[in-house]
Amino acid sequence: MQCKIAEVASRQEGADLIVSTTILPTTYSIPALSATSYITGIGMEALDQKIIDALNKTFTN
Repeated sequence: MQCKIAEVASRQEGADLIVSTTILPTTYSIPALSATSYITGIGMEALDQKIIDALNKTFTN
């Protein structure tokens, strides 16, 4: 789902991962990654792998 950063904390239940293109203002009960690489175009492959790794870890636990 897509939402505003101010809504993330209240909408994290039921989600598997937070991918944010802005600074994360707090910690969350699920994995959260900063996705500024998608804006800058730098390091996108590394971020893709971090997302895959986080989801794999979530679904194997």
